[in-house]
Amino acid sequence: MVNQSKSTADAAALLGVSEFYRGVAALELVDMNRVTASNAGVAVAADDRTMVAEAASHFRAAAEALSRAADVCSRSRSKAGKEAPAMLLDCDLAGFGRLSEILGRIVGSGGATLLAPEKLQAAMNAINDELAFWKLSAQALRGMPGHPPANPKPRR
Repeated sequence: MVNQSKSTADAAALLGVSEFYRGVAALELVDMNRVTASNAGVAVAADDRTMVAEAASHFRAAAEALSRAADVCSRSRSKAGKEAPAMLLDCDLAGFGRLSEILGRIVGSGGATLLAPEKLQAAMNAINDELAFWKLSAQALRGMPGHPPANPKPRR
């Protein structure tokens, strides 16, 4: 039995994480030898601005996907009520919301200036923390309805 709401929330969260890292990859392609620092931030060369805009687009998609994950999770929790205590681990509403908020703060960037490295590092740290929590949650739920068994028997 598949919990469609949980699956949709998980898929949206994973899409959000992957979009975030696609944005980071786009920023890695910016030639840092041609940037100039000022009070307004670190400006990139004109021909690197498309990479900064592409990164901003990925960060926006990441924030939207994580917001969608939080929304789906919230709706499925309200339907399940107290009947599904595993839903607390199964659908990480707080984590989805926290990541959405963090990524929402970096979405406004783009154009000619780079994001502050601290903002990117904070987002990466938050994502790593959430991935670790999701792994532990998945391990705790093994064998419960809608989850693979803890020790699946190989097919012959």
